[in-house]
Amino acid sequence: MIYPNEFIPVIEENGFIRQVDYYIWEEAANFIRKCEDTGITDCPISVNVSRIHLQDNECQKVLEHILEKTRIKRSLLELEITETVNDQQISQKALELKEEGFKLLMDDFGSGYSSLNILLETPFDVLKLDKKFIENMMVSERGKLILEQVVTMAEKLGLGLLAEGVETKEQVEVLKNIGCDHVQGYYYAKPMPADDFFQMLLKDRG
Repeated sequence: MIYPNEFIPVIEENGFIRQVDYYIWEEAANFIRKCEDTGITDCPISVNVSRIHLQDNECQKVLEHILEKTRIKRSLLELEITETVNDQQISQKALELKEEGFKLLMDDFGSGYSSLNILLETPFDVLKLDKKFIENMMVSERGKLILEQVVTMAEKLGLGLLAEGVETKEQVEVLKNIGCDHVQGYYYAKPMPADDFFQMLLKDRG
């Protein structure tokens, strides 16, 4: 098993990240189409958008082609942009994607020092709280207070909030108590093949 933090930097460096991302975007769109055709409606999937895609117009053309081919609503293919991407040109591209109707998620919020700056520059719809950020904040009352303020800030800005990497019932309860009621992580399910996920959705929506 080779984890993303090992191979992503390599394929970003050699340019292969474009082909990998395009493949993942199309697979996600095909999955959404399959869900829609089976009666599982309004089941969005978020995909990562590497900073290399936000430096030119090619990604927008590829996304448009995928949407035209699969005939899905663009709001169902959500775009995750990492919080470490903090560049004026990139923020402008993100703004264009937002104006085209895509839903933007800030991935890894709290993992670096640029969170608030990029939040000011880019019109995100959802903040995804970084796993390490959550773990660090939960070990003290001061940290929990910071988490509460992040939740309050998101609410006042009209942003959705999703906690990543939630693994224990205690984390779920703390997040629920401070007003963060959207989470993802091993507590609910581990990564799984697309077919297994589809069967889980069928059972859940049935």
